[in-house]
Amino acid sequence: MHTSRTTGTPKTIVIPQGVITGLDASQKATSLYGTATTSDYFQGLRCFLAFPLFHAAGICRIMTALYFKQIAVLPPPIPLTAETANEVYIHGKVQVSDLPPAVLVEISKIP
Repeated sequence: MHTSRTTGTPKTIVIPQGVITGLDASQKATSLYGTATTSDYFQGLRCFLAFPLFHAAGICRIMTALYFKQIAVLPPPIPLTAETANEVYIHGKVQVSDLPPAVLVEISKIP
């Protein structure tokens, strides 16, 4: 994977195998004192894949979706806005997502 560097040559981004094996291992985590684990919480949720799969956040989100048996909801093929994200949440019945900071700022300005 590479950065999108707007100036200069793109830099390589390495995602260590440990990131993926960590997701796998977290499925085996046990609850302490009856408290739900992250694995318990994330199992089977509908997740919005707001980042493209060539982006590090997109890779992490799709891997999380795969390991936690989530349903991945893809965005429409248009630029993501607060309005579009809201429509995806409503009609896609989304429960969890990672959104770009610009979209979060836009959402924060809506009363």
